[in-house]
Amino acid sequence: MTIQQIERDGDIDQISAAFNVFAPELQGDPFPVLHRLRTERPIAHSEMFGGYWILSKYENIRDVLSNPSVFSSTKPTIPMPPVDITINSIPVQMDPPDHTEYRRILGPLFSPARVAALEESLRASARALIEKMLETPNEIDFLEAFAIPLPCLAILHLLGLPEEDLDLLIEMKNDMLTDQFSPDDAVRQAFVDNRIPEIVAYFTKHIDARRDPSTAPDDFITRIVHAKFADERSLTVMEMVNMIALLISAGLDTTTAQLAFFTTYFAENQDRWQELANHPERIPGAVEELLRHNAIVTLARLVTEDVEIGGQKFKAGEQVLLLLSAAAFDEDEFPDARTVDFERRPNRHMTFGGGPHRCLGSPLARLELKIAVEELREAIPKFELAGTPRRDFGLIMNTLELRLRIPSDLG
Repeated sequence: MTIQQIERDGDIDQISAAFNVFAPELQGDPFPVLHRLRTERPIAHSEMFGGYWILSKYENIRDVLSNPSVFSSTKPTIPMPPVDITINSIPVQMDPPDHTEYRRILGPLFSPARVAALEESLRASARALIEKMLETPNEIDFLEAFAIPLPCLAILHLLGLPEEDLDLLIEMKNDMLTDQFSPDDAVRQAFVDNRIPEIVAYFTKHIDARRDPSTAPDDFITRIVHAKFADERSLTVMEMVNMIALLISAGLDTTTAQLAFFTTYFAENQDRWQELANHPERIPGAVEELLRHNAIVTLARLVTEDVEIGGQKFKAGEQVLLLLSAAAFDEDEFPDARTVDFERRPNRHMTFGGGPHRCLGSPLARLELKIAVEELREAIPKFELAGTPRRDFGLIMNTLELRLRIPSDLG
């Protein structure tokens, strides 16, 4: 059944029962199915992966995210990948009180002042990447040329790592997002046996170099090296590696995906690109509205006690899937939701999640996206797609391929 047939003729109960984010019919364009779920069955039940509930209304998802004592983050995805050892679980797979203590340590590291201090270096990185990208005439691989390296350079600057380690960071990120969660036992075990020791050794070297506060730079790693958990004890090396690994694995692909979606939208709507040239003050609002349109992460929670949400009773031990990408178009929260309105007010989107687990790195992501739009807008007044972007849905909705063309009569 095609997406068009599902949108027109599919039985909503059958759609619900078979729903999973990896379904072939959702790849490319999941929104017809998400729209039907939100409007016809806002709380649905899937029989996949042992069974779970599907929530697609803004209000219901907000209520779940705001109640960590009932909806636990210990199982944040459906399905839960078959991992033996993970190195990116702090604090995303934790509940209070431990989650609260780790957030107390990490929160100040993403304060507006500390993030703003990165702007100069990030803008220089963006300009250098654009300059190099424009050396290639005709078609540009936007992911490889810009959308992948810019977030990686941002994380390098935040952590205080050398820029020459960019390729190594990208390699680590790819391994943590693929091999660590592979369904192949041998691949997963090889990651545990070989890759984890390498990653731990790399970051341990940088951790040890910051033990002496009199010589340590003021960066992310130094701050966690000298932090105290609950004001009582220092963090262990593995706790610190977990924090750094989460920053890498959770913060890189998501920002890359947003850059790709933003750029695709502007390639297809060059009048809106020109609008930002005429009204640069609208760029922050454009970033916020396009973030709403591209709520790319699908979350899950474990029910810890019997509870009722949206008129549906949930039992302890059940799981709920939170379709943020569906809630982003909920007309009850976002009037005229399909319209991209750069001046939408209010814009309480949940692209960065919500509640106590709201993404810590959202200020950095917003800064990266704002700088990217500003610098691309300045350097490339016109561009177009070279072919159709390849996308998939999954736990993170992303773009697999994005090529741009800047012909001489467009540049």
